[in-house]
Amino acid sequence: MFRVLFWNTAGREVSNALRNLVHGRSVDLLLLAESAMPPAKILSALNAGSKRMYRFVRSNCPRITIFARLPVAWLGEVLDTDHLTIRRVTLPALEPFLIGAVHLRSKLYQSPASAMIGLIQLAERLRRTEERLGTDRTVLIGDFNANPFEDGMLAAHGLHAVMCAKRAARVSRVVDGEVCRFFYNPMWGLYGDLSPGPPGTYHRSSAEEVNPFWNMYDQVLVRPALLPAFRPDELTIITEDGAERFLTRSGTPNRRQFSDHLPVLFGLDL
Repeated sequence: MFRVLFWNTAGREVSNALRNLVHGRSVDLLLLAESAMPPAKILSALNAGSKRMYRFVRSNCPRITIFARLPVAWLGEVLDTDHLTIRRVTLPALEPFLIGAVHLRSKLYQSPASAMIGLIQLAERLRRTEERLGTDRTVLIGDFNANPFEDGMLAAHGLHAVMCAKRAARVSRVVDGEVCRFFYNPMWGLYGDLSPGPPGTYHRSSAEEVNPFWNMYDQVLVRPALLPAFRPDELTIITEDGAERFLTRSGTPNRRQFSDHLPVLFGLDL
């Protein structure tokens, strides 16, 4: 099982929680957004008492910090931008796949139209990268600063991320004469009170007329080619590290002690 953990740590000092998470969840690839901790300090925490050593993976994407307990050479650099990093994961005797980590601009500092255009640009950049490399074995994870139901996430020329695996398995559809490939977005199934965990990954109270309060900004998107490897039972919004809870007594993210976002874990059975 290849396990990936993403967490927007909101600049908090959470090295002990990271250690507990990666050891307790047997994480192979750790992706952080808004990390203000020195990589050396994180490494020291991750490797304390670990039999398999974690390594810092250098990236030119300023918004994402990467640690892995596999050789850095197995994580080939494909593309780095201000908001996205893509790595080609090559594990022994297995077909390579792409993993992208994103941290898009906050809704607080852009209009809805700008946010949608950003998602469309992200999708186009990803499509060009897949075509250049001749692969559609891609998984995308990160803080999209958008909910699954927003236009840029659903649009055919956006990320085209649908809630139904059966629909996504059709690979693509034609819109305005263009072939538009699907992503499968399993985070829909974790949104709301009927999910096994919290109703979302980010909570915000405000006096705005329209406010869902709970948001699913942190998401995992899977291309159809990787659906056979994707393990729905491994997909988790994490609320504790085995020692401390990441939620307040009211059940919202404890932004003072940890982060205003909750971590997301997924696994691929390769």
